[in-house]
Amino acid sequence: MATRKIHGGSPQALRESNKRLLLERLLDAGDNGLTRPELARSLDLTVTAITNLVSGGGESLAAVLDESPARAHSYRAANSGPIPKVVRLKERLGYVIGIALTNTGVQVAIADLFGNFDPAGDTRTTTWDIEKDLHGALAYAARAVHELASARGIQAEDVAAIGLAIPAPVDILSGPDLSERRGRLRGNLVMGAPLPWSNIDPVAALSNHLAALPDGERWSAIELHVDNDANLGALAELKAGAGRGKENIFYIQIDDGGINGGLVFNGLNYRGAGGIAGEFGHVVIDHDHHERCARCGHACIEAIVFAKLGCRRAGAPDRALDQIVRAALENDDDAIAAIRDAADYLGRVLAPFVTLLNFDRVLIGGPFPARAYSLVIPPIQAAVRRLTSGPAVRDYVVELGALHEGASLKGAVWLGLDRTRSDYLLARASRPARTITGLAVADV
Repeated sequence: MATRKIHGGSPQALRESNKRLLLERLLDAGDNGLTRPELARSLDLTVTAITNLVSGGGESLAAVLDESPARAHSYRAANSGPIPKVVRLKERLGYVIGIALTNTGVQVAIADLFGNFDPAGDTRTTTWDIEKDLHGALAYAARAVHELASARGIQAEDVAAIGLAIPAPVDILSGPDLSERRGRLRGNLVMGAPLPWSNIDPVAALSNHLAALPDGERWSAIELHVDNDANLGALAELKAGAGRGKENIFYIQIDDGGINGGLVFNGLNYRGAGGIAGEFGHVVIDHDHHERCARCGHACIEAIVFAKLGCRRAGAPDRALDQIVRAALENDDDAIAAIRDAADYLGRVLAPFVTLLNFDRVLIGGPFPARAYSLVIPPIQAAVRRLTSGPAVRDYVVELGALHEGASLKGAVWLGLDRTRSDYLLARASRPARTITGLAVADV
């Protein structure tokens, strides 16, 4: 990540800016940490300036930093010599909570400030029909947040932010500052009457359900952020999955709820003017195809792919998508043929976008374990290669997403982290330290 140099301003403003940059660099470095000379080189500061920021008295970041010898597994010396000391963030400084609403359920996780959580112990999940009962789902999520935190002795002030993923287009409304921004659900893609919860503010609704908790005033004061689940799947793959280190990603999410997409350009999510950028499933390519989508009413990509797979968007599906995948992995010839036919079609309609937008990664997310790679990816790759024009054919790679069905939940966590963790740590550095119960964490 390039250093953002600040020119001009008062000495205090420059110092605060350098504190923020140092924290962001350590957050990027993760548990390995960085030495003072490494921090100085990467931030274009002197070692003395780094020392003042790390341990220079009352206005330093000493309350949130540790300095200790590099861990053996992360230190690679060219010759023998003492293991250097590295600067790291202290453990158990704070947490972020992710909530993912899917078409069939609710997932809640509590993670550390590096985005790590243990799916076995740090999550709550339940099935839920959110289209019929969004408020019930949000009320469950609020209770799950409180249960996860209480089990670890974590209080509301130890939580930097809550991120919410929701399976609908989200219009991010602008405000005078980030804390005033809100999301609004949009039901524009639905034929006839809108969804029962269209055009509500899911952030305000979740805040009200948090307010009903014990000590609800504090829980409802936590910063809340919302985005579409596929956008957050793309964010998670960018931060911690198959898109790590890449800048231009098209993440395609396929599940029983439909086909959706998340776009990353120059390392940032792209949402479009009204929040529907990436709605890949409802793009119409074959105007005259006989299949029609129950959502948009057209012969869209989603309708045709689902027909080829043997599952329908409206009514009871012939088979759920994960059942078809399992059958194919058990050598069911019909399921194998259906997946390969759908994958070939997906590659054919994807090719124009690969040429137009010049992605370096196209990632397929959904209920596809690593064992399904040979069923899904080669037909897509072959069709895209056959139909992609010009130099773009050398630039893209099509892969399975690394986070599978957990991408949206991980993305909700990263939404909260990206928006608030530097601010949270700066505030934490200026207040008395308090030990809070830790987590046994594992990267998802």
